[in-house]
Amino acid sequence: MGKMKKISAIIGVILIVGIVGGAILVKVLITPERVRATVIPLVEQQLGRSVTLDSIDISLFSDIVLEGLRIKEQGSQEDFITTQRALLRYRFWPLLRMQIEVDEMALQQPQITIVRHRDGTFNFSDLLALADQSSATAVAVPAPTTQPSAAQAGAAVAAINLSIADLSLKDGQLRFIDNAVAAPLSHEYVINQLQVNARDLALRQPFPVNLSCTINGAPLILSGELDLIGQAINADLTLNKLDIAAFSPYFATALPGRLRSLALSIELQVNAAPTTITSSGNMTVENLFLTLNALHDAPIADAKFTFDYAAQFNPKSSQLNLTKGDMDYNGIKVKLSGAILALATEPSVDLELTAQSISMVAALAALPPTLSADVAASKPSGAVSLHAYLKGPLSAGAAVLQRAELKLDDLQADAAGLRPRLDGQFILEKERLYSEDLTLKIGEDVAQMEITARNLYAIPIVMTHKMRAEHFDLQAILASAATPAVATAQTAQPQQGKSPNVAVSAELDPIAIPLTVDGSISVAEALYQGLAITDLRMLYRLQDNVLDISSLSGAVSEGTFSQSARVDLRQQGLSYSGKTSLKEIKLDPVVTALDPASAHTLFGALTLDLNFNGRGTLPENLKQNIVATGNLQVTNARISSTQLTQKLALFTSLAQLRDLRFDLCTAAIDLRNGKAQVEGNFSGTNLRALPKGTIGLDESLNLALNARLSPKLAQELDSKGSIAGYLTDADGWALLPLKVKGTFTEPRISLDQAALKQQVSQESVDKLKQRLLDKLAPAQEPTQGSTTEQNSQSEQEDPTRQLIDAAFKGIFRK
Repeated sequence: MGKMKKISAIIGVILIVGIVGGAILVKVLITPERVRATVIPLVEQQLGRSVTLDSIDISLFSDIVLEGLRIKEQGSQEDFITTQRALLRYRFWPLLRMQIEVDEMALQQPQITIVRHRDGTFNFSDLLALADQSSATAVAVPAPTTQPSAAQAGAAVAAINLSIADLSLKDGQLRFIDNAVAAPLSHEYVINQLQVNARDLALRQPFPVNLSCTINGAPLILSGELDLIGQAINADLTLNKLDIAAFSPYFATALPGRLRSLALSIELQVNAAPTTITSSGNMTVENLFLTLNALHDAPIADAKFTFDYAAQFNPKSSQLNLTKGDMDYNGIKVKLSGAILALATEPSVDLELTAQSISMVAALAALPPTLSADVAASKPSGAVSLHAYLKGPLSAGAAVLQRAELKLDDLQADAAGLRPRLDGQFILEKERLYSEDLTLKIGEDVAQMEITARNLYAIPIVMTHKMRAEHFDLQAILASAATPAVATAQTAQPQQGKSPNVAVSAELDPIAIPLTVDGSISVAEALYQGLAITDLRMLYRLQDNVLDISSLSGAVSEGTFSQSARVDLRQQGLSYSGKTSLKEIKLDPVVTALDPASAHTLFGALTLDLNFNGRGTLPENLKQNIVATGNLQVTNARISSTQLTQKLALFTSLAQLRDLRFDLCTAAIDLRNGKAQVEGNFSGTNLRALPKGTIGLDESLNLALNARLSPKLAQELDSKGSIAGYLTDADGWALLPLKVKGTFTEPRISLDQAALKQQVSQESVDKLKQRLLDKLAPAQEPTQGSTTEQNSQSEQEDPTRQLIDAAFKGIFRK
């Protein structure tokens, strides 16, 4: 026990001596003069710039406090780094070896100014060069030139070893002034709440670094390892909702519009060295508001984009290798991988892009509402998938798309009561596009289509289109095509002071289609309102915005038809010309299909040859501008129970005229200014007619029938006491000089006096007059004792006879 007490006493004495000795050494070795003589030259030597220090305070056994430390810009008195207080902590035990080792430095409330000059260099670029040249981590400072005291003489050789183990920075601020972007303007950005901590700090080996700050209120945290000599960093970085719009000067010229807001969040890992930079993580863009130059009325609003990636960048070759790139834009997911080459000179890409089964609903939801509203109204459904390969210089534009496969899976949309469906895929290879297994389904009908295109990246694109089907119902399709024209006609309103018949809606503007298309359509059987059209074929070509339909043919109603047409899309309202030919087409099925209200009123076999031309897409303009000339022929014609035949039968009191039959009807037609001049020859067993006059596209009628009744009908007409019954020719055919006016639905029949005058002989007139006089004002029996002259004078003075005589003179005066 006594021995232990002695040992403890000895240890206690040693500790006391050590502490007291250490205190003495602190006072001897660590003086403000020695610190100033050590720190300032060391910092100036390491940084290559002037350093000033206001004051130094040394506390026993632990701290050296530097007040008002200022590091100047290179070759300038402007502040580069300032700090209110710099705290240096030294080790105690090395004091016993007459050494001062500072292993920790803390900077409180530092102010750092980073400047990028117009030539792209920074105000710290010289420090990187100095770091490359540095080969020492400790600097021995010569003893002060002043004569030391006796107490300090033994320690004069001692040096302060500034081997800093820990460096911290608290509540700092970093100002970044950029003079190299958007010159001659300067842009300034401030980072606040800057906290930095570096442990085991050394220039010759990597050391850990932790950094946090706020940029425009967005927190940023970096944690990793820094190698100054090797210019390398291995770190994890997080950034939460940084407003990128404030940094728009750096990318404004690259944007296709004006960026209003964009919040960027990042969570990534980066390993950067002079030879290779690797990184992985994810980036999220939220609250994206972008107004595109090409679509001012359809801004991208409140969009979200995420990108999970893994990439490697080679600074020497300026090549970026993307091993993983999962993108999600408003629910649309796309995978991207490959390489971007020569980023620093002439960028080129070698990328693969895949988008699996993108729902049309999701695709529309991702678009700006102004763009998707019209499409969304059609309730699209189905999905598309895309697999694309991009290779080549970015300067080539769209030509970098070397191959793409676009698959359509049950793509549907409402269209004028229909819901067409597309299935199949399109394949693009360099400048060529073609389809595979492409089908169009409308209801129960299916059509196979083939589409090819070449010269995709030039104007015009050259395409071919083929469509074939065994069966197709055209009624709904034609109704859908007519819907825009009907809507235009219904919304057209007359301008003040103009006739209501004048269309005021604008004509269709010229259409510029940068395509040359050769197409063909083949349908084995097409139906229109129950009317079967067989072997329907069409050949067409679109070139220089002119559509040429070289042939449109088929068989219908026991006859055939063929047509050719030319439509000039370069003209406002379009212009068109063409030929139509119909051969022996039965009228009844066609009329019943096209106008069910007139079913079973027109019969016969129609043959028609017609040339036409015109301009206009609005109904009224079309009627006024179309010009057509041609000839028609109808064999075994029959007109039954129409308004015209009913009015004719009523006017003549002949029921047989309700159903007119002709062996042959021919007519020449000349349509201009909305009216067709018609001159025909209708030959039948009961009625013959030479109609001449106009039929308007507004359904107006102005025709002289120039008709004659057969002897049989003439006798019946005569028995009814009709005037026309007495006007017969040498063969017994009775003249029926009638006019037809009004409209198709309300025709008006009247006597054609002009025709009557031209066709009736004087002998027929006298005969007719006498027979009327005999019927309406018969001669009176002579009275007893009267003379012949007296009886004749009495007849001439009869009012009825005078009225008939005056009427005949007015009607038949030539």
